[in-house]
Amino acid sequence: MAGLWKQTLENIWTRFFQGYILPYKFKIDKRKAHLSDLIFGGEITKEDALRELKKPIYDPDQFKVDYAFVLKKFGLTDEEFRILLDQPPQSHYQFDYEKPLDERYSFLKPLKKLYRWIFPIKNNDIHNKLWCWQFNFYFEYVQTFGS
Repeated sequence: MAGLWKQTLENIWTRFFQGYILPYKFKIDKRKAHLSDLIFGGEITKEDALRELKKPIYDPDQFKVDYAFVLKKFGLTDEEFRILLDQPPQSHYQFDYEKPLDERYSFLKPLKKLYRWIFPIKNNDIHNKLWCWQFNFYFEYVQTFGS
């Protein structure tokens, strides 16, 4: 990796994950967020960032070295690694531990209103109170009658 992006890649795994796995499997190019921060901070221009994005994410020679290192560390063959990468991405919402408690444990659902009655959200800002009232009105009345 070259240029402005190189400074954020502290170690081999970070470089490999951000430079290969994220773009290949998840179509995420971390350079965009980093370069956007630099533009916003006035450190570079938009044109500089666009030039940087035209460069390859990973230097081919460095990629070969890192790829071999990662496969060795994980004890994977090239074929096993390719099979893992080619599987469709999984959303973290598919796992129970990411769901709200009342969804994970249905017996808690009736207690949610009681909990909010005992422990109301404390906020003295009138704008937020009005917004919360509108939000609650929509979900309790409008959405119910609209379906």
